[in-house]
Amino acid sequence: MSSDLDVFVGNTTLIDEEVYRLWLDGHSVAEAVARRLRGGVLEREGTSVAVLQSDTRDHYRTFQMLERLLHAPPRLLQQLLFQIPPERQALLIQRYWENWEHWGAAHTEVPGGLGGTGNTGRDWEHWGGCSYSGTGGTGGTGRDWEGLGGTGR
Repeated sequence: MSSDLDVFVGNTTLIDEEVYRLWLDGHSVAEAVARRLRGGVLEREGTSVAVLQSDTRDHYRTFQMLERLLHAPPRLLQQLLFQIPPERQALLIQRYWENWEHWGAAHTEVPGGLGGTGNTGRDWEHWGGCSYSGTGGTGGTGRDWEGLGGTGR
């Protein structure tokens, strides 16, 4: 006698928008934790400082792994490793590329051949049904990865 069993396992990648903004703004994990503490997250969430530190560090690791995909948005939209809903992917990409101008990368080439060869303009192609606008760039942000065992991006 044989039985069929179907199993589905899901693992949606959780993204805290506040922590993402702190990461994009170049804050270290320690600075991000301090800002979150000042913002009253312990009272809102009913958690401890140790859990907040761990959560922030985990988010920063996730963002570090996502960054190579954020450099080429079509890769993020097509990848299967991170289970991120399409609307959240669009938000991550949009906010990531909005920061390029702030990082001083406004005059570098758009990565991945997006928007045409050598395009440095703001009118980008539609990616995966989503429209984005921002300034392209290549290279890392130059932020230090304190406490993550990394040497920068």
